[in-house]
Amino acid sequence: MNEIFFESVKSPEVKVSGKVDLAALSNGPKKLVIPVQVIMYGKTKSINFPVVILKDNNYVMVSSSSSVIVGAADFGLPSENLTKLAATVGGIKISDRVPVSLALVFKK
Repeated sequence: MNEIFFESVKSPEVKVSGKVDLAALSNGPKKLVIPVQVIMYGKTKSINFPVVILKDNNYVMVSSSSSVIVGAADFGLPSENLTKLAATVGGIKISDRVPVSLALVFKK
């Protein structure tokens, strides 16, 4: 999939960046929407991720509170790549839009 759809040889990296002010978070879960910059296939897109953040003395845990729908065309991925990928699984239709969620744990 990486080689056919994402052309990972040509564009091997996806970069994601965003910031949260940890000092502003209290103990217990906190719902936030974090603006994130995603760079993929040479295109940059700003995406708002709804998350729940939980911090304790040693860790910060970040999990999606709902999925974000991302489309291949949003990043300029050629539609032909999706057609090639579909051909490898019997020609079934594959959507170019997928739900993306995250679950991250950071050590302080």
